[in-house]
Amino acid sequence: MCYVSLLKKKIGDATVISSKLPMADKEGWMQIVPIAILDRKMMKKDNRAVIVGLIQWSNLYPEDAIWKDLEDLQKQFPECITPLLADTN
Repeated sequence: MCYVSLLKKKIGDATVISSKLPMADKEGWMQIVPIAILDRKMMKKDNRAVIVGLIQWSNLYPEDAIWKDLEDLQKQFPECITPLLADTN
C-alpha cells in the first residue's frame, strides 16, 4: 500500500473561522459568482475580437481566477458583472 500525506499551504499566522456557509444550488453544489475583474485583454474567438476578463469568484481563492469572455459572463451574471464593468471603466 502507498500512503500519501497531503500538506496544506500555510497562509499567514491567523486562522479564520466563518459561521456562514457558502450558498448551494438545488443539487448541493457550491454556488460561485464573479466578484472582481482582475485584468482584461482582447482575444480572438470564432474569427472575431472579444474582451476577456480574469475573473475572481466568490468562495474561491484569487489564484483560482480564470479568463472568461465578458460578454458571455454579462449574459450569465448580469447583476454581478454590470457593477464590476462600471468600476473598471
